[in-house]
Amino acid sequence: MATFGIICLILLVSAGILVYLQKTGKIGDRDKDLIPDIVEDTIEDAKKVSKEVKSRVKKVKEELKDVKSAAKSLKKETKDVIKAAKGKKIKRGRPKK
Repeated sequence: MATFGIICLILLVSAGILVYLQKTGKIGDRDKDLIPDIVEDTIEDAKKVSKEVKSRVKKVKEELKDVKSAAKSLKKETKDVIKAAKGKKIKRGRPKK
């Protein structure tokens, strides 16, 4: 119980110091909501970065789908190369009627 009281006391003192610094003008607060401007700006920057990261992840997923399909076709083509290296005929195109 004593630690809880100490933690509450520390939070109250730090909040009091924050309000005092804002009232004296040492910490900026444009909109007077008791949240320092630097914190608000940091949150806005984090939101912008989050949007950028989400768009990049979406693009990477699309590219991975392309890579997956290319890998499948590469697998098929390498089988033909192995057959050709062994000297076997490779069936090409549609069969003639």
